[in-house]
Formats: sequence, C-alpha cells, structure tokens
Amino acid sequence: MRSFLVCWIGLWWCAAPAAAERRVTAGLESALELDTNPRRAEGSESSIDQAKTLTRVAGRLEVAESDVAGGALIGVGSAQVRAGLEEGTSSESLALLSLDSQWLREVRDGEVRIGPRISFRDAEPLAEDAEDRAYRSASADLSGVLLGPDARVMVSAGPRVFQYPDNDASSWRGGGAAVRGDFSLWSGGDADEQSLELVALAAVEQRAYYARAYTNGCAPGQRVTEACFLVTPRRRGDRMHQASARLIYTGTIVASLEYQITVVDSNSFGRSWIGQRTRAALTAPVGPAFLTGIATAQLDQYPDGLLVARDPSNGLFDTLEDDNRSSLEARLAIPLGRSSVSLEGRLATWRELSGDVTYGRSLASLGLVWVK
Repeated sequence: MRSFLVCWIGLWWCAAPAAAERRVTAGLESALELDTNPRRAEGSESSIDQAKTLTRVAGRLEVAESDVAGGALIGVGSAQVRAGLEEGTSSESLALLSLDSQWLREVRDGEVRIGPRISFRDAEPLAEDAEDRAYRSASADLSGVLLGPDARVMVSAGPRVFQYPDNDASSWRGGGAAVRGDFSLWSGGDADEQSLELVALAAVEQRAYYARAYTNGCAPGQRVTEACFLVTPRRRGDRMHQASARLIYTGTIVASLEYQITVVDSNSFGRSWIGQRTRAALTAPVGPAFLTGIATAQLDQYPDGLLVARDPSNGLFDTLEDDNRSSLEARLAIPLGRSSVSLEGRLATWRELSGDVTYGRSLASLGLVWVK
C-alpha cells in the first residue's frame, strides 16, 4: 500500500513541470448517522438491530495538469471512514481509499488522445470484527479517447485484480475492456443553459478465481441446498457483462434517468446472476437550499435458482453503501452564508425487491459539506 502511494505521488510530481497549468478541486464532508441496520443483516424484520449511531468522514481531491510530458495528467483521490460510536457497531469501522490517475497525449490535431490509466481501491478494517470486509482491487488500462463536436468516446482495456486478504476463494485476477460514449443530444444555445446528454457504457471482464468451481450434485427438480454443491477439479471462471445508458437534463433543475444491466456467467454452480437497476435522480433549488431525490429499483435474478448469501466474504461486497438494493433517498443542502460550506441532511431507506430475502435498512444523517 505504501509503495503504491509513493509511486503514484512520485510519478505525479516528477512528471509535472512547474510551469504546467494546474486545476484543483477538493471536497470534505463529515456527518453523524442514525442507522437501523448497521450490520446490513438479512432476515425477518424482527432480526434487524435497533438504531445505532455512527460517524462518517469523507474527502475528495482532484488535480488536473496540462503540458505534462506533452499531455494532460489527471489524478483523483478519495477517502471515506465510517465508524460506529456504540456497542455492536465496530464491524462498520472501515476506511475506504480510492486513487485514479490518467495521462492522455494528443494525436491527430487533438482529435484523438491516448495514454495509460491506473486505478486502486483499498478497504481497510479499523476493528477486528471488520476484517472480513477488507479488500483491495487494482486495474491498469490503456485508454484511447476520440473527440468530436458533440461527442466523446473512450475505449480502455487492461488487467484487473481483486483480492480479499483473508479469503482467497473469492479473490480473482483477469482482464477487462470498456467503451464509454458521452453524447450531447440537445443544447439551448449560449443564452440558454439547458442541455440534454446521453452517457452510454458497455464493459466486459474475464475473471479467473483461485477457488475451484462447483457443480450441481442434486437430481433434476430436487430442492437446491448446500448439499448440492460438489467441488470439481477445474478452476472457477466468471465472465461479467455490463451495459448502461443514462439521460441527463441540465437547466433550472438537474435530472437523470439511468438503466443498467449486469450479467455474470460462471462455470461454478450457483454463482451466475443477472442484475437490473433503474435509477432516477432530481436536484432542484428550494429557496437558498438544494433538494435532491434519488429512487433506485434493483432486481437480482439467479438462473440456478439459488440466492447467494450476501455476506462480505462471497465477493459481492464492493463499497460502503448498499449498491445492490432498491432504495429511496432525499438530501437537503443549505449553504451557510457565502462560504463554501453547506449543512446537509439525508434520509434514506433500502429494501429488497427480489422476494427471496427480507431486508430493511433506514438511515438519517446530518453533517457539513465543504467544496472548493
């Protein structure tokens, strides 16, 4: 971890001449949270814990420089720490670090840009009972960007690695490729700041796991149980396909609508799944404040007829949030004077729509946000 940070920072400052143009964007936030299900436990409503108090601190730094070795260098770093303040919440004490750096060089009169991109994520436990949620992931891509008058298309490909320190069975390495297009569909002109944009993404990953694949040892039509899982001599391999499309309207309000589908084909019984997600978001001014509403509908399907338990050790845990749940969320940000600080309140609730498991979680938070 330390060597990666040293290399990342050293590459940045050694490659950037003093005369390069630099743009810096930073943000900090801190909040107290009241969480009705801090452990994200599944089961009946009666098994959900009573509300607990937690704290969350997060920061983000983005630095962009031009004329770096004949190209542009962009680096984004973010960190988030969430810790429990009461007994029974130490499993939530986790720090999440993310680093992303990309260098692009212009070719063909600036219409095409190419260069490497390196990304790294590290989830570090801050308590012993949070160790099973720790993971690390990294990718190194070669990217190409094609710029047009009303579009921007980026193609990237390279190796990937995902590692659970205490669970090699769910760790993997492989490669992936992605294509992303940003298209301007409509603009109101210079005097009118309204616009409509489309962002489309298609990605594929081939994952080779360290664990062995399973096969179904039960008879056709028999109820699937743990006894059906029989280990095979072959290694587990998954192929992940993902596609999404998002419409973004910007004007007096900002609104977006996104649909995403993820298909995982696995040679291991019970590990294939299909996830569909629809998300709508709206941000509008309310007097001096800004109100944001987000609605997410998530539906997961398992072709083998078995719902894989969503404990952190099975490889489905990715962030500190409930990305694979349906949810409703509302945020109200109130600027404090003419400063860059806002008071933000948040209410959110998560539920499971698949019908195979009962899940419920609600959260209320209040904190300060600084953006510059």
